[in-house]
Amino acid sequence: MVQTLWKLFLKMRYPSCRIKAAGITKNVRLEKGVTLEYGAFIGASLIGKYTFINRYCLIEKSVSRIGRFCSIGYNVRIGLGNHPLNYVSTHPFIYRKKYGFVEEDFTFPESVTKPTIIGNDVWIGANATILAGVSVGDGAVIGANSLVGYERC
Repeated sequence: MVQTLWKLFLKMRYPSCRIKAAGITKNVRLEKGVTLEYGAFIGASLIGKYTFINRYCLIEKSVSRIGRFCSIGYNVRIGLGNHPLNYVSTHPFIYRKKYGFVEEDFTFPESVTKPTIIGNDVWIGANATILAGVSVGDGAVIGANSLVGYERC
């Protein structure tokens, strides 16, 4: 029931957008003509005009902006975080309370990154992964099955 009301609210708020996504966080703002296909989970703060996000994409909350006229392929992952590499383990039991090994959750220094930004008119091929903190410039093409872990200057 709540999901149905949420989808109805989104259709009323963004009448020019095609929203079939499985999940959209409250902070998301969509510009005119955005398409969100089935199974997509969207946490980005802003998605620009006429951007197309295909099925089963995961756009984390660390993504501050996806530009206008972007084409994002099937099963793309954007804004994924990292794990500490200099600790005794990369498993989250080192920094997450829910596993019972630490008293409070804490943020390890490597997890604090700048926002993830996707420029305008970017094409991201199917199954690509863009890690948190990366900025992708206007007009970039990221091939299918690519991993983007940092940006070149």
